Amino acid sequence: MVGPARECWFCGDATASPQHERVVGLHIDIDTTMTWTLRIRTRWYTGSVRVPRCARCRRGHRLEQALPLLAVAAFIAYVASGQFDELLGITPAGSTVGPALWAVPAALPALAWIAARRGWLRSVGFAPRGLAYGRRYPEVRQMRADGWKWRSGPFPSGLRDWDLIQAASTTSRPRRIIATVAALLGLAAAVVTVVLYFQGSELAAVAMVAALLLFFLASRLNPEP
Repeated sequence: MVGPARECWFCGDATASPQHERVVGLHIDIDTTMTWTLRIRTRWYTGSVRVPRCARCRRGHRLEQALPLLAVAAFIAYVASGQFDELLGITPAGSTVGPALWAVPAALPALAWIAARRGWLRSVGFAPRGLAYGRRYPEVRQMRADGWKWRSGPFPSGLRDWDLIQAASTTSRPRRIIATVAALLGLAAAVVTVVLYFQGSELAAVAMVAALLLFFLASRLNPEP
């Protein structure tokens, strides 16, 4: 028997479906002990809340999560172009007007990310409420009042909540592995970009483009619910 349709918590639309739910992980009762081999063993209880979400809000949240990567890439590009040094006066420049103007498009992804979290970009494909709004779900707030802590486990465990979804544990595992490798390669390319920039090498631009493409690939392959 099929139950009544659940309304999407993020937009109020009655089209939420299980495959699009936002999973919020929590943990409680952290117990840290030392074994006879002088190793620290930490145990805790993990819980999760499935926040109803529609397909449109899920797509909007995927876009929201991609904006921080674009913000970092835009800043790296701004620094690699030499405009940042001219703006700060490190490199002699005839005028700071040009670097200041270029700083505007470099800051756009960061500003868009803030606006997306506030729900101000609904008309351009983002969700009416940001991903963090899922933490205001009544069941989540009740568990927090009962002493549960954020994430599915204490640091460094429980950094991601989507690992609690059993439905995606088999089909999305290869995609998660590829996405993780792509993200690590992108991070390495970003570091290489900075090193090449300070060495004055023209290959910094190539490394920057490679980092941007790898981060974009990782964001597309990552099966975050």
